Amino acid sequence: MHPQEYPAMQDLAAIVTVTFRLLPSASAKERQQAYLRKRRLSQLVGERTTGSVYRNPPGMGVSTEKVIEKAGLKGFRVGNAEVSKVHANFFINTGSSNSREMLELIGLVKAKVKKEFGIQLQKEIQYVGPFCKYSLVVSLTKSH
Repeated sequence: MHPQEYPAMQDLAAIVTVTFRLLPSASAKERQQAYLRKRRLSQLVGERTTGSVYRNPPGMGVSTEKVIEKAGLKGFRVGNAEVSKVHANFFINTGSSNSREMLELIGLVKAKVKKEFGIQLQKEIQYVGPFCKYSLVVSLTKSH
């Protein structure tokens, strides 16, 4: 392509390559370590959890964790499936929980929040497997 063929493009330029050089920063490392410390205190690193079960309710300005907590469900159990006492939107396999117990716990929490606050919680987890039409095989592996 020649500039004469496209006069409107004569004054245009394009950046074809860029090189960035990052400098080590003590403050970045400190922020990273502070974030990881906070996460370890609030998210059960190393436990067999579902991770976040429900999405935060849109436009409410409150987290699902706090809603479940206000419903009095921290520590609530169905068999070996338990609402975490540390982060109420994380459910824990405390021993040999099965999908039926976890499904029941998820359903009871959803129903209690709906009854107490009129909030219809939306699942963040995905149901998979042949258990039933609401089958649940939540990743209950140890988190890193």
